[in-house]
Amino acid sequence: MEKLLNGCEKALTSVAVFATFIMMLLTTADAAGRYLLNRPITGAYEMTTNYLMVCAIFLAMTFAYRGGANIRVTFLVDRLPRLVKLVVNHLVQIFSILYCSALVYAVQASSPHHCNRHHVKQHRDSARPGLSAGSGRTPLGIPDDAR
Repeated sequence: MEKLLNGCEKALTSVAVFATFIMMLLTTADAAGRYLLNRPITGAYEMTTNYLMVCAIFLAMTFAYRGGANIRVTFLVDRLPRLVKLVVNHLVQIFSILYCSALVYAVQASSPHHCNRHHVKQHRDSARPGLSAGSGRTPLGIPDDAR
């Protein structure tokens, strides 16, 4: 089991490193295109922030956790007796698992698959003048018929 988990961790970390490398190349090419050629790469910002940065951060979490690279404030826990310290560490682990599970659930609930179910309603609302196509509820200005 340890071998399988190590393999998964290495694979995820490799994908995170690759995403970081692509993010660096895309940002450099976008900046060079924008300032040297006056032709930025369309969608580079969205690709970087919505996909590559998410991969770079979340796929490398296991590597950071195993290496103890996360920030910890231990001045209180260091002064506790050994048994209490063990109980506190286990409670923190349980809390972390529950918190991460809640994050996974929230992301799943707001995923594009979930949003596609409401596509018809958004499309109908976006046909009205003065509303944006994205949310169907955000006014962009005063509609022509209201002036």
